[in-house]
Amino acid sequence: MDYKADFELLLIKSKTDHQQMYREKWEYYGGKADAKVYASKPFDIKVMKTDLQMYIQSDDDILRLQNKIGYYESCVDYCKGVIKSIDNRGWDIRNATDWKKFEAGMI
Repeated sequence: MDYKADFELLLIKSKTDHQQMYREKWEYYGGKADAKVYASKPFDIKVMKTDLQMYIQSDDDILRLQNKIGYYESCVDYCKGVIKSIDNRGWDIRNATDWKKFEAGMI
């Protein structure tokens, strides 16, 4: 449960970071970012609004954050599966003992 909670918190933080990064990239590729940003990382292409999505989605920083989100989602799903398996363990043990009784002719 602790791992699940930790990974869920990391997932929420990564999604928040992704939203902030997305806005920054939208401003950057849309030509609305601060001049200091363009001074450190020049971008001289005029991007049309229809092409803005493609530039943002293929940006290295955005892709890195999306991979991080995917990793945390898979960790959370794995933890949920382990917890579900542990919860079902009593059911599985009961079924196994009933089957052994049935094979032995006790039922």
